[in-house]
Amino acid sequence: MASGGPYSTQGGTVNETFCLIDGCYDFTINDSYGDGICCAYGNGSYNLVDGSNNTLASGGQFGASETTNFCFTAPPTCTDGVQNGNETGVDCGGPDCPPCNSGCNDTEVTLSLVLDNYPGETTWEITNSGGGVVASGGPYSTQGGTVNETYCLVDDCYDFTIFDAYGDGICCAYGNGSYSLEDDNNNTLASGGQFGASETTNFCLGGGSGPTCSDGIQNGNETGVDCGGPDCDPCSSGCSYQTINNHNFESGWGIWNDGGSDCRRSANDSAFANSGTYCVRIRDNTNSSVMTTDNLNLASYSEVTIDFTYIAAGMENGEDFWLQASTNGGASYQTLITWARGSEFVNNVREFESVVITGTFTSNTRFRFRCDASQNNDRIYIDDVFISGCSSSGTRDSDEAEELISLNENAYIQKIEDVNLYPNPARDILNVTINTKAEETIQLAIIDANGQLIQKQMILSTTGINNTPVDISLLESGIYMLQIISEKEQIVKKFSVLR
Repeated sequence: MASGGPYSTQGGTVNETFCLIDGCYDFTINDSYGDGICCAYGNGSYNLVDGSNNTLASGGQFGASETTNFCFTAPPTCTDGVQNGNETGVDCGGPDCPPCNSGCNDTEVTLSLVLDNYPGETTWEITNSGGGVVASGGPYSTQGGTVNETYCLVDDCYDFTIFDAYGDGICCAYGNGSYSLEDDNNNTLASGGQFGASETTNFCLGGGSGPTCSDGIQNGNETGVDCGGPDCDPCSSGCSYQTINNHNFESGWGIWNDGGSDCRRSANDSAFANSGTYCVRIRDNTNSSVMTTDNLNLASYSEVTIDFTYIAAGMENGEDFWLQASTNGGASYQTLITWARGSEFVNNVREFESVVITGTFTSNTRFRFRCDASQNNDRIYIDDVFISGCSSSGTRDSDEAEELISLNENAYIQKIEDVNLYPNPARDILNVTINTKAEETIQLAIIDANGQLIQKQMILSTTGINNTPVDISLLESGIYMLQIISEKEQIVKKFSVLR
């Protein structure tokens, strides 16, 4: 609007008059040396007055510059019809005026998130009562940064879930992260910072009531529709698993029996053991090339799962070993499944198997592993055999049962290559990688060696590879089962915790 200088007369006086329209202005005076115009090298000064001799700006002692704001009319108000002052919109926003209308006719919620030192581990989502994701964010990149997000949500009940990929939350080991979710009346809907792999808080908007055990939908902490979780009755299930036997051969044979000269349990085979020093070796193809259980009373079971690990050595292409079952105390056996070199395994590579068997079991059921090779140097080393079963009278859907092993039909091996646990053994976090063919809800349940449910969580998988960190920091050292349960399949994997 107006400017002047530089000037040439030392100690001179400059008088300038300007005509300005009503408004607000900044008067700025600059000194290129940075010591103002008073008082080290003269007694300079400036004075800006209006037509009524009101002082608008004055001074002399400053540094490189000095700015003074002035107005010829009344200061900005929240009703003057223009965006001025600190307003962020016309007569709205800023510290003095009401918030600007965002265009949201429902309820605005604002997430304030303070990140820890590892922001790349943090993600979050808001899901509605139908399980649909309505908002999400992360991972982030700025250590200790602040994220503020605002969303317009319709009346409904929601779950806010925050995730930490490492499993140590966002406070307080590696930074002082925190989160707070508030509505447009500044009511706190969810807040925190100290958690493990994830934390979920349910909230409702529009005056609706929270989740109940009779609202006909799966919400809140329920694991099924109006069932499960800490608040509702347990969900009915056709299959309640419990441990039948878990043995790693460190303290002896347990329920398993030595078949003879072509079967042994020896510390000399420690290089082939999965846990500890001992495993069981079967070799060749004689009547003694077997390891067999005692008679097991499985009459109350409708389904049995056998998990184990093995390494083959010296097996020739096409040579195999079998899992067999007897329901008459060992008088006769039927082969349930066969593993052959070249198709199911190669030598010197550890394999993990999980076999699910359905059918009518008896009070004198036996299982046995049998080697079907050609010479003593053809060996199978078996370790960590975990037998569990479904003890309820419920049955699976018919299309599901067709996928399982039957004592009277061909065997089916669970696709355990689609599930990977790492690290195993683990300490605080167990990463579960699941490869699914379609989006589906999956339950992860941890069972201890006594068959007790320790913890569980639900995940919504997407097509392809899904990685879920599971917080196991509160588990004691030992061996556990992880049940991966979807609508049509159940897979049981074993993992160890070391402290």
